[in-house]
Amino acid sequence: LAEGNVVAVTSDSSTMTGPRAEYFRAVRGVRLRPRMVATMRPTLKLIEADSLGRRRGEPVVLVADNINGEADSLFIAWGKVTIDRTDMLARGDSANLDNARQYSRLMKQPYLESKGKDAFTLRGLVIDMFARNKAVERVVAMDSAIAVNKELTLASDTIDLRVKENKLQRAYAFGPGAASAISKERTILADSIDVRMPNQQIREMYAVRGAYAESDPDSAKIVSRERDWLRGDTIVARFDSTVATDTTTRPKIRDLLASGRASSFYQVPNSKDVKKPGINYVRGRQIM
Repeated sequence: LAEGNVVAVTSDSSTMTGPRAEYFRAVRGVRLRPRMVATMRPTLKLIEADSLGRRRGEPVVLVADNINGEADSLFIAWGKVTIDRTDMLARGDSANLDNARQYSRLMKQPYLESKGKDAFTLRGLVIDMFARNKAVERVVAMDSAIAVNKELTLASDTIDLRVKENKLQRAYAFGPGAASAISKERTILADSIDVRMPNQQIREMYAVRGAYAESDPDSAKIVSRERDWLRGDTIVARFDSTVATDTTTRPKIRDLLASGRASSFYQVPNSKDVKKPGINYVRGRQIM
């Protein structure tokens, strides 16, 4: 038992500092691996190394009211947990970190925010993070999940994000209840949604089963409180595929395709009265 300005250094040079810590050595028949229990809000700095043992980037910093560690690689933390990585910042009431498997889980009102120019945030009841070569490549939020970036708000029971170089590449929304994708211009609802967004620029969006999309009419030509809409078993939205040099540029939608029991409602300009637009209603197997 150590008390007062405790500093513990693990075999991989990771450090734990805090006011109080207990160390339990491995004992045959009692515990297979050594264990450390730190209380009174300690700070753990996990050193990330490559396959040759060389230090890789800045350490992952874990702060919590209590931290239990086993064999220098598995850590359980609870009480106002914060995890600070070079690529992401995470918050939660409890967390599990498996440094060997490069896996971590946040629980009880977790919150995750990517770092960088084009940040995104993620919330849910539980958030799992998977890394490879010490960089996060997949994040999964479960139960009432919401993901937000500058272009899109995605909500569903489960959201599965694929990340590369700290930028979203693809997002899946699925689970019991409807998934929704909401941008400034339109709303898309379906049982499940697949958003393909290389370099965090939206290129394609697939809404599957019970798909519904609505958008505001052209305000320069039409004055209406109603929105245009499109329905179908599946809706595919394609955006301008030109690679923008300015990442702040929002890709414009190129076309919409509804398939399977499709129907659409669009308002068209009325040359006689802008406040009473004409109506274009269509049904068919496919509408584009």
